[in-house]
Amino acid sequence: MNEALDDNEALRTIAVVGCGTVGASWAALFVAYGRDVQATDPSPGAEARLRAFVERAREPLRELGCVGEGRLEFTADLESAIEGAQFVQENAPENEETKRDLLARIDRLAPPEVIVAGSTSSLLRSRLVVDCAYRRRHVCAHPFNPPHLVPLVEIVGEDEDVVSRAVR
Repeated sequence: MNEALDDNEALRTIAVVGCGTVGASWAALFVAYGRDVQATDPSPGAEARLRAFVERAREPLRELGCVGEGRLEFTADLESAIEGAQFVQENAPENEETKRDLLARIDRLAPPEVIVAGSTSSLLRSRLVVDCAYRRRHVCAHPFNPPHLVPLVEIVGEDEDVVSRAVR
């Protein structure tokens, strides 16, 4: 499905922030490519729903050739989820204030070289990263759903190099 992700060993650990339908789908895809996922979501029952989704997605992903065995960890703590991650995939509800606040928190916690991809379909990146010190490393990653089965993601960012790295 994505040979670049398959070959990108530098991208070992991915933080998935927000584990609703889209976040769980991203987590399933990353785990199936052999990446370690550190997931977080403050919603009650989020961990159980995430684990059930990833388990259900395992067979369809195997049929597509995604046979990696990445680890899936869950924490209620955003800082723990981001610690050690080389890439952050944000999937909060589609609410500008919620996403802006969350992206600012992620921006403060993640090292400057870590790309932060926000799943959004209608919100402007420029408005979401207004409170971020490292705006150039943020991209909007609008997946065609579900991300674990449809290999198409629209990526929008400010820095060409960051967009290129996010695509890989």
